[in-house]
Amino acid sequence: MDSTWPHKRLVIINGYAAYFLIGFFVVLFAPALPAMIKDFGLSLAQAGLIFPARSLGQLAAVMIGGAWSDRVGRKPTIVTGAALFALGSLGVAVGSSWPLVLAGFLVSSVGQGFANSSINGLIADAHPTSRGAALNRLHGIYGLGAFIGPLVAGGLLLTNQGWRPAFLISSLLWLMCLLVTLFLHIPAPGPRKVHPASGEKQPLSQGKSIYGAILFAGLFMVAFLYNGTANGLIGWINSYLLEKADVMPSILAANMVSLFYLALTIGRFLWSGVVQDWGYARVILICAAGPVAAFPLVIWGGNSLLVALGVMASGLFFSGLYPTALAYAADRRPELAGTITGTLSMAMTLGSMSVPWLTGIIAGRTGFQSGMIFIYIFVVCLLGVAVGISKAGTALARTSVVTAATHRGA
Repeated sequence: MDSTWPHKRLVIINGYAAYFLIGFFVVLFAPALPAMIKDFGLSLAQAGLIFPARSLGQLAAVMIGGAWSDRVGRKPTIVTGAALFALGSLGVAVGSSWPLVLAGFLVSSVGQGFANSSINGLIADAHPTSRGAALNRLHGIYGLGAFIGPLVAGGLLLTNQGWRPAFLISSLLWLMCLLVTLFLHIPAPGPRKVHPASGEKQPLSQGKSIYGAILFAGLFMVAFLYNGTANGLIGWINSYLLEKADVMPSILAANMVSLFYLALTIGRFLWSGVVQDWGYARVILICAAGPVAAFPLVIWGGNSLLVALGVMASGLFFSGLYPTALAYAADRRPELAGTITGTLSMAMTLGSMSVPWLTGIIAGRTGFQSGMIFIYIFVVCLLGVAVGISKAGTALARTSVVTAATHRGA
C-alpha cells in the first residue's frame, strides 16, 4: 500500500459517492421545473433564468477550485464544495420566492465548481495508467445519481409532496459527505509520469505545436457543446413532452430525464471498457456521431416509443464525450489534472448557461419543437469538432514522430 495514501480505496469510494451526489442534485430541477413555474407564476423566459443561476457560480469556481486543488490538495476543495452544496440545496428547499430559489441554485453552483474539479483530479491521481477508464466509471456513477435524482423528485411530485423535499434530502446528503471527507487523509497531488492512452501514441503538445493547441481547443469545444446540448435536452424535455401530450403520456414524460441518465450511466460503463484500447479520438468521434442520428427521433418522433428511443440513444452516445475528453487532456499533463478539469468544466458551464437558456427563449416565441431543432444544430456542430480533433491528433502524432527522428539523427 502507498504509505503516502493510507485507506486509498476508502478515499476513492468517498469520491465516487460525492460525484453520485453531484449527479443527484444537478438534475433535480428538471422534473420540478413545471411545478416551480406553476407555483411562482413564471413565464418561460423567467423560468429559463434557472440555467444561468445554476452555472454562474460554477463558472468561476471550477477554475479557482481546480487550480487550488493542484496547489493545496483535493481535500480542502471537496470540503468547500460539499459545504456550499448543502447550504445551496437548503436555500432552494426553503426559498419563498423565485429570486431566493435562484440564489440557492447559485450557491450550489459554486459548490459544484469546487467539488467537480477536485473529485475528477482525485480520481485521475488515483489511476495514473488508466485515466480514460477510471474517469468514464466516475462519470457513470454521476449518471447513476442523475438517474435516481429525477425519480425521487418525480415520486414526490406524483404523491403530492411537492418539489421542495427533494432539495432538502440533497442538503442532508451533502452534509453527510462533508463530515466523512473531514476524517479522511487525502495526499496533495504531485508531478506524475505521463501515461499515454493506448491508441494515442504521442503526448499532447505543451503549447509548442499548433496541432496541440488545436487539439486542446477541440476538447474545450467538446465539453461546451456536449453539456449545452445535453442540458438543453434534459432541461426542457419534460415541458416539451407535456406540450405534446398526444404523443406521450404525462407519467412517461415525467420520467424521461431518468431514462436519459439511465442510458448515460450504462454508456459510461461500456465506454470505460473500450476507451483504452480504441483510443480517445476514436471514442469521441463515435460518441459525437451517434446523437446526430438519434436526436431527430426526439424532434419528429411520432409516438412515445420513438421519442423515448431517441432520448436514450442520445444519452448512450453523449455519455463517453466529456470523461474521454478530460482523460485525453489529463493524460498529457497529469500534474495539472485539477486545472485541466477546471478549464473543461468551465466550458461545460458555459454550455449549460447558454444553450438551454436560448432554447427557452426560442421555445417561448415559436414553440418547443423549434427549440429542439435549435439544440440539434449544436449536435451537428459537435460532430464537426470531433472530426477536427481526430485530424489534429493524427497530425500531432506525425509531427512528434518526425521531431523524435530528427533528434535521433542529430
